[in-house]
Amino acid sequence: MIYYYQIELEHFKYTITSNRKGDSVAREELAKRIHWSFIIWLFGFINVGAMLPQLVQIVQNHKTEGLSLMMFATYFVVQVAFALDGYFRRNNVFMVCLGLSALINAITMSLVVYLRHVKI
Repeated sequence: MIYYYQIELEHFKYTITSNRKGDSVAREELAKRIHWSFIIWLFGFINVGAMLPQLVQIVQNHKTEGLSLMMFATYFVVQVAFALDGYFRRNNVFMVCLGLSALINAITMSLVVYLRHVKI
């Protein structure tokens, strides 16, 4: 059985056909037309910057109350796992963006641990 999907974007109308196996026609062409590579890199760097406000707040105020190290550690493990997956699958977006996110997360966790154990 064949399914038809109609996709309408700003300046073009395009039909993608796929079968039950998940095969699709012209997926790469659609990605090229909507500049998917740019979009995914943009969201990757948004992800990198998502924790920066928290890090800046900690540096400025030296306050760590209410921050869960377990949450940061969980995110760190997930980010490292996906960065490694990006390395093994040759996915530069995952490797670079999630690697940088893990680095920012590690810096944040280290600062939280430091501030909780050293009175400033």
